[in-house]
Amino acid sequence: MEKLNEDHQAQINAFINKYKHLEYDHDVFINGTLLENSEKATRDEEANRLIREELFLQQKDLLKKEIKDNAGTNRDYINDRQNNHDLKYKKTKAELEAHLKEIQEMYFKFLTLIRAKIFKIIKKFFISTLIL
Repeated sequence: MEKLNEDHQAQINAFINKYKHLEYDHDVFINGTLLENSEKATRDEEANRLIREELFLQQKDLLKKEIKDNAGTNRDYINDRQNNHDLKYKKTKAELEAHLKEIQEMYFKFLTLIRAKIFKIIKKFFISTLIL
């Protein structure tokens, strides 16, 4: 029984030592390692942020330069397209006006022909009524 009691007491002492060691490791981690790691992580993140910001500003400058370089080309392209549309518009308008003139001439000829036929019919009618 005494032996069991001694073994039990030894186990309790071993547990207390383990507990104290774990508590010490935890305090060292919280007060030292965790603080150092968090400060290091903050510094690393700030450095990464500065790198990303610098990269963003460089890309922004490149994009501005590209837009300025392409502005003249785009303006020329737009002017060319506008001129092409103007030419197509004028050509189509001229074609439609020519077609309209053809239709008006045909209509005028047709009216002249109908008037002549009507005049002949009326003339025949009056001549036949006068003869009677």
